[in-house]
Amino acid sequence: MIIPIFYFGSIDIWVHILKARSVRIEANENYQKKSQRNKSTILCSSGPQLLSIPLQKGKHQKRKIKEVKISYDENWPKLHLKKVEDAYGQAPYYSFYIEELSNILSSDEPLLYNLNFRLINWLAEKMDLDLSLIETFEYKKDYPTLKDLRTKYSLSDKMTTILETPYPQVFESDFGFMSNLSIIDLLMNQGPESKVYLKEINLLMTKS
Repeated sequence: MIIPIFYFGSIDIWVHILKARSVRIEANENYQKKSQRNKSTILCSSGPQLLSIPLQKGKHQKRKIKEVKISYDENWPKLHLKKVEDAYGQAPYYSFYIEELSNILSSDEPLLYNLNFRLINWLAEKMDLDLSLIETFEYKKDYPTLKDLRTKYSLSDKMTTILETPYPQVFESDFGFMSNLSIIDLLMNQGPESKVYLKEINLLMTKS
C-alpha cells in the first residue's frame, strides 16, 4: 500500500495502515491542498474543529512535499494544543499523551513532511502498531502491485463502516457520535484500546 503523508490522519486511513502488509509513504509528490497533508478534524466543545498547519507563502501546489515549509508567523502549535485541550481535556487518556504530543508540535520543525512523519511514528508507537514505513525514492504515477491511496483522503472523505461502530466521545451527548475524525480523537478517548477498535473496523471492511 502507498499513502500520502498526513497530519495525524483520519481513522479510516489508520484502518488501511493496520490492514496492510507494508506501507510506503509518498515522499516525492507535489503538495496537494485541501487534504489531510496539513489538516485534521477534532471534536471540540463547540463542535468539529479543523486544525490546519499554516504554510509559508508560495505556490505549494507545484512544490515537492518534502520542500513545503511551515509558517510560524503565528503560534499555531499553541492554538492547536489549546483546541486539543478543549476537545480532550476531559478524555480518559489525555494526561497520558499530551506532554509528548506537545513536545512534538512545539519543536519548531521547519518542514511539514518531517513533522508529519514524526507524528505518524509516535501515533503508531502509542497504539502499539508494528509499523514499518518505507519512503519512496522517486515519483511514479502508477503502482500496479500496490493499493494506491495517494489521491484519497480529502477533507470530505468518509468511511461508512465507521458510522456503525461508535466509541465513547467527550461531547457525544452534545453532538451525537461523530465518525471518522482525527486519529487523535480515538487515541485520547480509547488509549491502548485504539488498536482493538481499528482491528474491529478492519474486520468489518474485510467482510463487506
